[in-house]
Amino acid sequence: MNRILLIAETPRAANDRHMYLVLAGTKLQERHLARYFSAVARGKAGSDFIGVTRPVKQVLASGVVREGLESLVLVNVDIARLSPSDKKKVEALLEAKLTELGDLATRQLDRGGIERSAVLEIPELAKWLADPRLSQLPTWRPNRRVLGAKFLMVLIAGVCLMWLYPAWQTGGKDKPLEDLCKKIKSLWDATRGRKEIKPARPPDAKASPRDPVQESLKTILRKWGCRTQEEVVRSIDRARSWDEPPRSREDFLRSAASNSQLANQIEQLASDHEDYLCFVRERQGEEANSLQELVHARKDRSPLKTRQSLFRVYETFSDLHDTAAQIRHDLEALQPSPPAFGNAIVFLGDPGPEVGLGKGFEKPTTPLFDQQDVMILRFIDKSLLPDGAENQFIAALEQADVHIRQRRRLADRLELIRNKCPSLRKTIDEERKEVRNKVADKTRVDRSYARLADLIELLGSILSDSPGDTSEVRTQSLPSQ
Repeated sequence: MNRILLIAETPRAANDRHMYLVLAGTKLQERHLARYFSAVARGKAGSDFIGVTRPVKQVLASGVVREGLESLVLVNVDIARLSPSDKKKVEALLEAKLTELGDLATRQLDRGGIERSAVLEIPELAKWLADPRLSQLPTWRPNRRVLGAKFLMVLIAGVCLMWLYPAWQTGGKDKPLEDLCKKIKSLWDATRGRKEIKPARPPDAKASPRDPVQESLKTILRKWGCRTQEEVVRSIDRARSWDEPPRSREDFLRSAASNSQLANQIEQLASDHEDYLCFVRERQGEEANSLQELVHARKDRSPLKTRQSLFRVYETFSDLHDTAAQIRHDLEALQPSPPAFGNAIVFLGDPGPEVGLGKGFEKPTTPLFDQQDVMILRFIDKSLLPDGAENQFIAALEQADVHIRQRRRLADRLELIRNKCPSLRKTIDEERKEVRNKVADKTRVDRSYARLADLIELLGSILSDSPGDTSEVRTQSLPSQ
């Protein structure tokens, strides 16, 4: 059975290092610890953990003052079984212990021999966890129902096979068993999606009248190349009501039958006028115009590819941010100062309100634009590529002869990045080799620079004929805990 764990992170350990502090016997690997602390730093809620964090300052031996985050996280706690007031009490307890963690980091972690690992077992955490208000919290357990259902299906299949085996041995002479075998195979094929079982209609039964909404949805399904009508319904419903929970296909059709505006919109999508921005244009102003500029900049390009490119940009940024947050302090400590793209990595690794943007995002499967595309475009335009002295990402591009500040329209900026992608990747790789010789954590240096190059390439791919899928060159993502 899982036990509740208490883990901590501090940037103020010996030798000016980041360290993970754990209980004795904790089997979590460094990459799993990093995922917990990264989620807490971004304010993400989890089903099995709760934590607190605070910014701290540390004066390095070189005299440089750097800022970092100290965190304290409880793991293997069943958050769903805690009331809102219980959560606040737990967070208050952790915040109180977090102040003690600062004293512990500055007084007791300054001992030799710990530089060999980024994970350190300390007895103090066990004393803190002994508090009944923490140790007696409900323990998180994996969902056993799904496992039980799968086991039951396998057991039933095994019994059926044992029963039917003698019939197969007789060469099919046992006709009832042979028919039963065919029925079971038919049911199995249907559950796997190989064949649709339809109830037989009596010969004298009248065909139901044609539903125009259903016909329009079928047309859209063929136009968009979707696999199921549910996929089409989900996309339209998501575009119409981003803030509302998704409806089932039956509820959606019932709503369309009583809502003439929705029925007309579905019919419009099924017609020859492929207005994939129709729902965005209803609710958005400036961003809708920018999206339209991107779509019309390459009319020969599928809107679905544009949507998928936008999604991959944010997906890559999120991965880069997680890695950059762990290496940014080492880059800041470089003397006399970090190089251009090193500063860009530090800038992109800084916690900010845009980091938690992607909650609820999913890979687009239809060309119909929705609020997700608006939010990503707003992030690119207002957080990633805004003009300003504090934007070190823009400064690095300018230093690499990509004069992005001279372009006002977002489409023009992305076009300039696309044209400069090959030379930018070469410049980034050359800088990576120099920085790699000065920083101890070479793996994170390689990963952060690789993800930065991927991000720039994907920004350029938003307007390219075939968006670059950098999955082959990306470093391996951390597995989920």
